[in-house]
Order: sequence, then C-alpha cells, then structure tokens
Amino acid sequence: MKKLCYHGIMRVKEREDQVVKNVAAMKANRRRFQTRLQEAKRYRTKIAKRFDKLGQFFEVEEERFAVLDAIEDFESGVRQQLENIENEIDKLDAGVEALQGTKSSKLKTAFIDYMLDDTSISLKNLAMACYEYDRIMESVKEIEKTT
Repeated sequence: MKKLCYHGIMRVKEREDQVVKNVAAMKANRRRFQTRLQEAKRYRTKIAKRFDKLGQFFEVEEERFAVLDAIEDFESGVRQQLENIENEIDKLDAGVEALQGTKSSKLKTAFIDYMLDDTSISLKNLAMACYEYDRIMESVKEIEKTT
C-alpha cells in the first residue's frame, strides 16, 4: 500500500488546519449516514404497510420477509458505520485536543501526518460506502414503487 506523505507539501499550521477540516468532514459523514438510516427506516415502514395491504388479497409472506429482512440488514450496516464514525470522531477530537497543547516538534509533525493519513483513508472508505449505500437505497425505492 502506498503511504500518503505530507512532508514538504504543507507547513505545520496548514497540516493542523487540514486535520480540523478532516474532523469536520467526518462529522458531515456522520450526518450523511444518519440521513440514510432514517431514509431506510422510512422506506421499510412504507413497504411493510404495502405488503400488509397486499397480504389481504395475495400470499406475499415470503416476499415480505425477504424484502424487509434485506432492508433491516442494510439498516444494521448503516448503524455499524455510524458507530465506527462516532468512534473515529471521538479519537479525532482527542487528537486535536492533544495537538493544541503540543509545541512544534518532530513528534507533533509525525502525529499530524498520522492523523492526516488515517483520516484521509477513513474519508475515502466512507465515500465509497456512501456510494454503495446510495445504490442500495435506489433499489429500495424501486421496490417501494413496485409493491
């Protein structure tokens, strides 16, 4: 795996500012995933009600179980991502607080570089997960339209 490196590209103050921006981006991702979770719950409820109505006239229990179970699995994955994001934010907040009390040194520079590398990887992974979740939600919306 190629190591990201910020040495020579940014000054210490610029690196600190980038860490703060990455923390803000992580918090924005928390809001994005919370929104996706709410949306999934809303669609699960709508689809469940439609299956209940269809169940009055047709045998749809297997389909109902399969669809709603898949949506609940999706919700579980989003909740797990949210938990990971919360842990990451707590870790970053503690790191930023530690940085503020540290004088400029090689150790501080190394710590900042570590935080930048770590948050950059996390943000990239969250962006990919969000893209995949959006594709799943599009499928859920199609199911909602056709039930």
